[in-house]
Amino acid sequence: MRYCYICAIFNAMLQTDLYIIPSEDKSCVHHAPSAPRVLVTVRQEDFTPEAEALLQRIMQSVRTDYSTDCALLVLSSNTFVRYYNAVNIRNVRQFLTFGVPFSRLGLMVRARTHEFFRFRGIKCLLTVPLVELLEEKRAGRSEKRRALWNQLQRMFELKKD
Repeated sequence: MRYCYICAIFNAMLQTDLYIIPSEDKSCVHHAPSAPRVLVTVRQEDFTPEAEALLQRIMQSVRTDYSTDCALLVLSSNTFVRYYNAVNIRNVRQFLTFGVPFSRLGLMVRARTHEFFRFRGIKCLLTVPLVELLEEKRAGRSEKRRALWNQLQRMFELKKD
């Protein structure tokens, strides 16, 4: 089994000497600014340039700068990451996972898709993969995108409850 070593910046953010993601592929941190407020996980098989552009638009819609406020973990299908390691970042306040179940992050949390909840002071949201949102848009439907937007408004406090 090969290991993917993550960049030194992300290691410093995690306050560890070395952070290793076991993987057959080279899935690793795709984007890691020095002080992210938002941690996003996506499945590697769904992460296309079109999906990344959608993610950037989503972050922009919730008034979050993708390049400075968002850390992105792109996980292969056989990657397992401990939530406590991945989210042990001082400034992270929101955690979005697009198609990556919480069980793959070492969490035994019962959460439904598009259901915002708090976990240890961090606002969390499990949602569908980015490619499903793109496919829905191409099909002219908006149920999943509308459900996601409603929860994002609550999560990022854009809309009063």
